[in-house]
Amino acid sequence: MVEPKPSPIAFLPLTDLRKTKTAPSGPAWTVVKDLPELTIGRVTALEVSGNKALFFKLDEMLYAYRDGCPECGQSLANGALQGAELSCPGCNCRYDIRRAGRSLGTPDQNLEPIPLLVEGRAVKVALNV
Repeated sequence: MVEPKPSPIAFLPLTDLRKTKTAPSGPAWTVVKDLPELTIGRVTALEVSGNKALFFKLDEMLYAYRDGCPECGQSLANGALQGAELSCPGCNCRYDIRRAGRSLGTPDQNLEPIPLLVEGRAVKVALNV
């Protein structure tokens, strides 16, 4: 009876064993410069690092969204804001600012929220998420 030859032992360099996983990179926060005092119930449109963004203040909470109606593509900077509902000036689609920009008519057409962080007097947004 012929016995099979043992498999050669694989060599694994010690340096490979010492490699650690790198922590996932988080969002890059950008300070929003020239952000005026936000007025409750008004749309404030700004360009932040080359991105068009909309800012809202509702009941002392701040919200940020990328500018652009998902239904027609038009800017929402001149949209009508009634309570927490933003209406597109082009197609009249309505979005709920408090509920992550959820469409009130077409379930799959939602605004794109921008993560927002307030640290003291500084407002920061994460545009790379």
